[in-house]
Amino acid sequence: MKLRSICKTVFCILMSFCIIFGLCSCQRVKLVKLYVRDYGIVPNDITYTAENIKKINKLIKKAEKGQLVIFDEGTYYIDGAIEVIDKEIFSVSGTYTKIVNTAYDAKSTDTSLSQMFKIKNCDQLFVNSFTLSYYRYNSFCASISKHDFRNDFTYLYPYDEFNSETKVTVSGDEPISSCYIENEHGLLKPYNALDIIYDSNTGYYVERILGETSNSVCYEFSSNSAPVVSVENSNNVEFDDLNIKEAGGSAFEIKNSSNTK
Repeated sequence: MKLRSICKTVFCILMSFCIIFGLCSCQRVKLVKLYVRDYGIVPNDITYTAENIKKINKLIKKAEKGQLVIFDEGTYYIDGAIEVIDKEIFSVSGTYTKIVNTAYDAKSTDTSLSQMFKIKNCDQLFVNSFTLSYYRYNSFCASISKHDFRNDFTYLYPYDEFNSETKVTVSGDEPISSCYIENEHGLLKPYNALDIIYDSNTGYYVERILGETSNSVCYEFSSNSAPVVSVENSNNVEFDDLNIKEAGGSAFEIKNSSNTK
């Protein structure tokens, strides 16, 4: 009798776990690891950009409840968002993995290409171990060449090594969200107010920025409507070990979602 009671208790505990995690009968979860390398997704080669994002989203769309999509070590170039939509008890994980967005330019008024993860209608989603970055660096660095105190302008001389073809160029009238000036002792003064870089025949100049000649000044182009990760209509979404670099706007945009961290 005592043995029967113990067995009944154990059985009830096991059934509770099955119900909680959806592992029983028709709700059974298949814990399967899906490595992107096995689906023709190629790291460390920018020529596969367009092909990679199509295959990544196709793989995630077909993946089932409880499965883990794993990015192998390397750098993956994409020109659109990685879409995780209508998923439950699901994981997308990296292994020293870097994702690089080649499409977005923070100086552009088109912010639709900034997203790197688009998460919608998900529950119990886990995303971890990624570095998210942009191919076109969203910052502009220069040295201060002179001041026009009468007109409140500071003239800049761009550093070629910071403003190469693969990084950032300016043409004038770009919006600035933040900047800082450095001297030989390091950070001199941060500025958070919106500013504008102006173009002139003699170089670039900005208003209201003061610093000693030969000091370095760095700007970050930005738009608050250009999130790196968007989460919509989702619950229990957890991010871990997510390193975001060169963001052109806010890192996260969260709408109608709960328990997202």
